[in-house]
Amino acid sequence: VQVGSGMAGDEGLAQDTIFQDVAHALWSLPIPKWQDIRPEPLDAEQIDQGRDLFVDLCADCHGTYEGPDANYPSTVISAAEVGTDPVRADRLGPQEADAINTLMADPNHPMTPTGGYLAPPLVGIWATAPYLHNGSVPDLAALLSPPQRPTLWQRQGSAPQDYDPVRVGWRYTTPAQPGDPNTVVGRTTYNTNLEGLSNAGHTYGAELDDTQRAALIEYLKTL
Repeated sequence: VQVGSGMAGDEGLAQDTIFQDVAHALWSLPIPKWQDIRPEPLDAEQIDQGRDLFVDLCADCHGTYEGPDANYPSTVISAAEVGTDPVRADRLGPQEADAINTLMADPNHPMTPTGGYLAPPLVGIWATAPYLHNGSVPDLAALLSPPQRPTLWQRQGSAPQDYDPVRVGWRYTTPAQPGDPNTVVGRTTYNTNLEGLSNAGHTYGAELDDTQRAALIEYLKTL
C-alpha cells in the first residue's frame, strides 16, 4: 500500500520524527496579529463588551485566551448538536478509522470516529476565513448571523483589497441561482445546496443584535 508521498506505509512511519520536527516548527510560528495588517486602533469599549459576550457564548467550547486561567478545552461537539453539515462526521465511521489505522498504524495517534467536530481554537481567527469545517461561510458577520449566509458565493480574489475588515472575511459576489439548486456552478462558486457543503448550523450568536455582534467581532480581532 502506498501513501500519498509514494512511500509504503511503513516507510512513511519511519519518517515520523521528521514529521514531528516539521509539526513543532509550524507550531512555533507566531500567531498573526490584526494590528499587523490594520494599524488603526481597535475600539476598546467594543472589545470589553465583546469579551463578555465571548465568555457567555463561546468560551465553553472554544476556550479562553487571556490571563492565568487561559485554557483550550479541545471539545468535540456532536454533529447533531452543532447542526453543521454532518457528512464529514458521518462518513468517518469505525470501518474508515480502522482502515486508516491499518494503513498508518501509529498506536500513539490512532484515528477514531467521533460523530462530531472539534471546536477549534480561535487564535488568529480573523485570518482563517472562510468559516465552519467545510469553509461554507465567507465571513464572521455571516457566521454570527445565519440569515446573512449566502447560498451561492464566489470570492472576489486573494489580494488585500479583497478582504473585508468590517465583516472579517472575504469579499464575495453572489452568482444567480440555477434552476436546479444541486447544479455545480463552476469551480470557483461555492454552492451550499450541494452534499457536504451546507452552511447550516452553528447558530450560536444568532440572538445578538447588530451592536452586540459588532462588539463580539471586534473582540475576536484581538485573539
